Parts: sequence; structure tokens; C-alpha cells
Amino acid sequence: MKKQLCWLLLLTPILVSAQGTKADYDRANGFREKFRGLVLNERIAPNWIGNSEKFWYMKQGVGGTKEFILVDPLSSKKAPAFDHKKVAEAVTKVTSNAAEPDKLPFNQIDFTPDLKSVLVRLNNKSYAIDLKTYEAKESSAEIAVGGLKAFAPEEPPRAANGDATS
Repeated sequence: MKKQLCWLLLLTPILVSAQGTKADYDRANGFREKFRGLVLNERIAPNWIGNSEKFWYMKQGVGGTKEFILVDPLSSKKAPAFDHKKVAEAVTKVTSNAAEPDKLPFNQIDFTPDLKSVLVRLNNKSYAIDLKTYEAKESSAEIAVGGLKAFAPEEPPRAANGDATS
């Protein structure tokens, strides 16, 4: 018993000194602000498209550039959501302001259920951009913000052939 007490007394200063000081914690908490915005694509937010199994997300690039990516998890395909150059040209036409393909003036989009048009909001107006002709027309449709999608346990996501994906 005396041996154990002796070891405990010898190790107590080591265990106590392992605890950080308030200054250590303050310095560690400051790293978040110091490095905010320096890590690209730290968070990818999936935006589900209607009731489909597809989603899109915005990929950040260096210098404030961005790209919209469309993902089809059932077929394991990922590609640009649209031709960014043609969308920039359509945006330039309707706003009379030059839009750059890698710095489009919106962060939120939505798709029509048939995926034939993309909906964007510019200057407090909604526009539907046809993904075949790349013509932009003012639209009354509102952009739905999609988030995480949950499936009921009895209805797991299924592949095109009807097989369960998990």
C-alpha cells in the first residue's frame, strides 16, 4: 500500500501539468479564426433534387472560383451540373453584367424535375436556364433549398434495376 501511495505522489505533478492552461485553450481556439477560409471544400453540402436520388453541390476553388457539380450516386457518376461558360453567357444577357464562368453570381441553384433547366436567382428575380439551348427566361418558380435526404427504413434507395443500393 505504501508503494502505491508513493507512486501516486510521484506521478501527481506529471498528471496535473498535462492539463493545459487557459492561455493554451485561448490560443487553440484562435486557430479557427486564423485559418477560416483557407481550406477549400472543407464542407460539401449535398442539395437533393426534388424526390430524385441525384444531388448537386458547389465546389470551391482558389481565388473565389466555384463550380457546380451534379452527382448520381446510383450510377456512381459525378460531372459539372451544366456548361458553366454557357450559363455565364446567359446570365450576362439577362443582367447586362459580365459573368465569369468560374465566378457565377449565385451560390444556390435548383433543377426542374426533368433536369432540363436550372433555376437561379439574379437581382431578386428567378430565372430558368434551359440546359439544351442555354436561354434564360424569367420564372415564377422559387428555388427550393435541398438538404440531407432521409429514406424510411422500409424504403431504402434503389438502383435503376430495382436492387437495393445498400
